[in-house]
Amino acid sequence: MQTCPLRALSSPISGLVDRSLCSEFQLLDAVMEVLSLSGGGGVAGDRRGNSVQGVVRLFVSTAPCVSCIWVLRQFQLLLPQAAVEVANGEEAYLFST
Repeated sequence: MQTCPLRALSSPISGLVDRSLCSEFQLLDAVMEVLSLSGGGGVAGDRRGNSVQGVVRLFVSTAPCVSCIWVLRQFQLLLPQAAVEVANGEEAYLFST
């Protein structure tokens, strides 16, 4: 298994929660692993990450935590040509009523 270039951010409220277990982190980690195994790059310091293009659409049921926002930003920095779209189910519910 490849070393994940993404890093979970410890919560300032409680450092006891392993934020690498958040679904957002797990999804983006899996995308990075698939890209790495396919030769698509995307690892830290790898220029091939600039050639990866596409869209990652992520649906979250509640507002993402600070660590999840940070991992989204890391993903954007590692793969600048890949778009990341996040839909919040909580917002969709509130605006539909």
